[in-house]
Amino acid sequence: MLKKEYLIFIALLGFLFSDFLSNVKVGFDSNILKYSNPENPISSNFIKLGMGYKSKLKIVDRKTQMSLNFVKSIYDLSEKSNYSFGLKLKQPLGKYRYLMLSYKYIDNIYLREYVDVDQGVLDSIYQGTNCSFDNSIIDIGYELPVLKKKSKINIHYIYQTQFYNKYFTEFDLELHGLKLKYIRQLKNNKSNIFSFRFNYAKNLTLNDFTLSTSYMDRGYSEYLFSLVEKDKLKGMSVDLVLRTYSSSIIEDQLHLDRRHIDMQSSFWNSYKFFGRKNKLIFKYRKRVTYSPYSWVKNIKSFDKLIIEHNMYF
Repeated sequence: MLKKEYLIFIALLGFLFSDFLSNVKVGFDSNILKYSNPENPISSNFIKLGMGYKSKLKIVDRKTQMSLNFVKSIYDLSEKSNYSFGLKLKQPLGKYRYLMLSYKYIDNIYLREYVDVDQGVLDSIYQGTNCSFDNSIIDIGYELPVLKKKSKINIHYIYQTQFYNKYFTEFDLELHGLKLKYIRQLKNNKSNIFSFRFNYAKNLTLNDFTLSTSYMDRGYSEYLFSLVEKDKLKGMSVDLVLRTYSSSIIEDQLHLDRRHIDMQSSFWNSYKFFGRKNKLIFKYRKRVTYSPYSWVKNIKSFDKLIIEHNMYF
């Protein structure tokens, strides 16, 4: 599944160049396509190869902190394999205040095989097509200290797009989000982090003269809550997402009056092995969907277990 040369290249960068960071993550996902239980979930092993670079740039009086990262994800289920790229800039403003800018792009996020309604009308033999999308995220943030510099608050504006492959443009989304994060520093490298985020997603292709967009609106609003407790070696987090779809189209049974509660808990522990940092992570995620239509509740509710082991070079 994995070429040996990839591992050697990632490891060498970490050993030879202090500004380069690299890691290898291996894991298992018990329900890789987020199927409901009646659909017989599909599991998959995976490996993620990460490479990062950190530096300080002399752009203004105070040096700008910059980081780049690239991740190649490889799954047993080959359709899920993809890559992501990220850039982060953090500019000190003085008095422990920072301006932050980040960009992340994730290529070809595969969901599952769907039937495209418009294609089905044109071709009676048509069975279904793989559905996937590209995800772009721009995050602009401001950080300031509170409580005698022992804690800090981050305020973010987030712009995100999800553009689907050509058969499923009826699902294209544009998202605007506001995020507030509070970080409390404690003794012995311990910290608590609480964040709240609101997202509004607009269905960009609604009523664009195709059959499917005339009766389907995937727009929604959601609230996201996250709590993290961690120290130098171990930690845990709880994430909660409350989403309500905005469709008012009577024929749109998939989204009309639909909402869900999505919960994920994570636990991790770090340790040294041959002088290198390792991290073991357990994640459990469960989504409960509410809808006037039982078939929607059945296919959009799921749970999954993810186990990851991260090795840093």
